[in-house]
Amino acid sequence: MTATERTSFFETYIEKIKKEDEEKKQLLLNAQNFGSSFGTGKAINNGSNKGKWYFYNSQALGFGKEAFQNTWGMRPLEDNWRLSDKSTTIIEEVDEDSTEPVVNLRYELSTYLDEIPTDEKIITTLKEDRNDALYQLGLIYKEQFKNSNLAIKNLERLQKEQQNNTLELPISYHLYQIYSEINDMAKANEYKSVILTKYSETTFAEIIRNPTRKLTENKKEDAVLDKYKEIYYLYKEQKYEAVVKDIDVFLSTIKESELTPKLVLLKALSLGKYKDKETYRKALEFVAIRYANKAEGVKAKEILDRIK
Repeated sequence: MTATERTSFFETYIEKIKKEDEEKKQLLLNAQNFGSSFGTGKAINNGSNKGKWYFYNSQALGFGKEAFQNTWGMRPLEDNWRLSDKSTTIIEEVDEDSTEPVVNLRYELSTYLDEIPTDEKIITTLKEDRNDALYQLGLIYKEQFKNSNLAIKNLERLQKEQQNNTLELPISYHLYQIYSEINDMAKANEYKSVILTKYSETTFAEIIRNPTRKLTENKKEDAVLDKYKEIYYLYKEQKYEAVVKDIDVFLSTIKESELTPKLVLLKALSLGKYKDKETYRKALEFVAIRYANKAEGVKAKEILDRIK
């Protein structure tokens, strides 16, 4: 936003919270007036009265409970029970002897404008976090909730927002799959064309060109999984040198697999069991950098941070 747009945005927001606070104050006054009128009223005469105080009157007490619940709902016995949102307190303590005007920072424009970051590094980080969130949301809606509309909304927004196109390939492939599933072939072909034209040598392009080869690839992955289980068993048996040796040999015989990051991380963890700290650190750094966008890369980074 421009400076003028920012000012207008927060002025509207401040007016909104002022109105909400006034409504809360009015509810508070209504409740106090309700209690005062009940407390000063005369008790209803009946046989069950034990005195003139209205809490001794069962009819008045029953009416009061019902009226309270209709107005406030069920509230726990606690400070500021009238407020459903206790993040702010409506009644502020003020020094009676003070002549300074009371300033509510929530109503000050500078409170919000001063918080807007100007450092390019911070702004870049915020953009990266936003893009990562959009990508993860898109996949969650696609894979877990099967909500095509929201998956498309998040992924296509990310497609527009990203600047270096590092995620263009996976985004295009996911959108190709979604549009194919909902039979919007015009949009599906649009993203298919991006993959086959700009990323023709990738696995995604190969899957699109030869969808029947997927079964063969699955069989290869099953074989890799079996080998991973075998090596992991050695790790559990604390045969760390054998783990490192087996992983080095096995990785040289296969192409990049979905399980490769797991194998590389397992190798790094094994090195940490019998090698020096510097060797362990370098092995973890390799995983953290090479697979930064994978769970294994994140895990390696966490371990590095603890080591430091």
